[in-house]
Amino acid sequence: MFGYKSISAQLLLPIVLLTSNVVYAQVQSTPLRTYASSPIQSLTSAMQLRSAFKHQKAEIFATASMASVWGQSDEFQLDYYQNHAFLGFQLQPTERLSAEFMYQYSWAADNGLDSLVADFHDAFGIGHNGRELVGENQFNIRSRSYNYNNTDFKGETMANALHAYFQYQLIENAHHGLALGATLYFNDVNSSPFERSSFEQAIQLNYSYRNKNHTLFSSLGYTFHDESEAIFGSLLNDSTLAFSAGYAYRIFDNHELLVQYHIYEGALMTTVLSLIRHKSLFWVIATPITTGWLLKYPQQKTLAIWITLRIFTSPAALDSTSTETPIRRGSTLRTTNSIT
Repeated sequence: MFGYKSISAQLLLPIVLLTSNVVYAQVQSTPLRTYASSPIQSLTSAMQLRSAFKHQKAEIFATASMASVWGQSDEFQLDYYQNHAFLGFQLQPTERLSAEFMYQYSWAADNGLDSLVADFHDAFGIGHNGRELVGENQFNIRSRSYNYNNTDFKGETMANALHAYFQYQLIENAHHGLALGATLYFNDVNSSPFERSSFEQAIQLNYSYRNKNHTLFSSLGYTFHDESEAIFGSLLNDSTLAFSAGYAYRIFDNHELLVQYHIYEGALMTTVLSLIRHKSLFWVIATPITTGWLLKYPQQKTLAIWITLRIFTSPAALDSTSTETPIRRGSTLRTTNSIT
């Protein structure tokens, strides 16, 4: 079994925003808004860690991320750059029901991460896994196992997806929250080497606990993939499991420390031989860990900094930078930058 670790640091910068005059006696903690970043799962439906308490404020958010992908195994050779943009909003239409709608666009483009990533890996003593031996700015995905060869796809669309998430409040009191969530995902890419049309669904159970300055989050999810559509020359598993947990500690009313842990089952269907050898890039489990600090300013501006450690039990490397800008009614507009 191969081992690989990568680290990311993320920074949220405050921007002025018009806010409502609604004031809540208890400041609500929520998980950091992150999405799966592995090459396959970032282009399919992937579970997000959610709070099981009802939302106090409506939210408009935008997320942009850049990734430099490198992976070498018996099955795949990956060397390319992908970029993601998300735009969505979240609301609480009834006392028990909340809804979130999000659009995702992902594309291949040079994002200039090579030098930054190399310096970052050197600074933390992370190996390059042969990446320093090849030229920069390449867009290649090759697989002898699946007879797949996709090269020079710079500028091509990789995902064009709509996400709809609905959450129903089962239990909520002063300390405990339990909610059931469901996701609908539709991806339609035309006139591209990544052309595919897929409809996926997911369910998840969210439990949260809060006591004074402490909040715990957990989500257990099951995703039904569209196994009729190939990605990277292979079909997806018909379903995958995911688990996420998080902890938030509020220091006074304006400081908060957060840590989150995610476990994603590999989504790509693999060969029996690769399963026996345990060398498939996408069969193994990805386990990102995120820690962060959040500071709330007057007028509902927010500054947050977090670091993500992504652990892959394969030789796949993923390096990324992202920007997130959630806007909450009575809250903030935030910008996030990361290096993975």
